[in-house]
Amino acid sequence: MKSFIVLFAITLTTTAFSNDWKPLFNGENLDGWIVKTAKYEVGENPWNLFRAEDECLTVSYADFGKKFEGEFGHIHTAQSYTNYQFRCEYRFIGEQTEGAPKWAYANSGIMLNCPPPTEMEVNQSFPNSAEFQLLGDTRTTGSLFTPGCIVTYQDEDVNGAIKSTVPSKPFGEWVKAKAIVKDGVI
Repeated sequence: MKSFIVLFAITLTTTAFSNDWKPLFNGENLDGWIVKTAKYEVGENPWNLFRAEDECLTVSYADFGKKFEGEFGHIHTAQSYTNYQFRCEYRFIGEQTEGAPKWAYANSGIMLNCPPPTEMEVNQSFPNSAEFQLLGDTRTTGSLFTPGCIVTYQDEDVNGAIKSTVPSKPFGEWVKAKAIVKDGVI
C-alpha cells in the first residue's frame, strides 16, 4: 500500500512497569528489527518496505511497482518481551497501493505476544498473535484483532475482533498508542 504508517518514539518498559522507558527504534536504521513479508524469507526487506526516515520508522509500498497480491509486511523486534508496556506515535499518509484490499486502507497494528518471525511460513500473511489495531480514516482505532489465535475476553473465547469505541484521528494526524501486556494478559 502506498499508504504509509509512520511510527515514531517507539518505546518499551519491562522492569516492573517502571517509568524507565527503553527506545526500541534508534531513529537511524533498522538495527534490532527483523522484517517478514508474505512470500519472502525472514530478513528480506523487499522494496525497502520498512525504512528509517527522518528519525521515524516508516512503512511504505512506494517502491512496490506492481499490483498488490497479498505481500503483507511485518517488522519484529529482534529481542522478545514478556511483561511490557509498548507505546508509539503513528500517522497514515499517502495513497493505497493498487490491488490492496479496501480493509487495508490506513490499517496497521502492533502484534502483541507475537511468535518470532522464524515461525512464520513463507507465504503466511500475518503472524499468529493478538493485534492492537492502529486505524485511520473514519473507523475506530485500538481494537484487538486475533489473526490465527484465540483470546479470552469477558470469559468468552474470541477469534476475530474485540471492537474499540475510540474514534481514529483524521488522516495524517499523529496518534499516541499504548499497550500493556502482563502475565499473558493484554
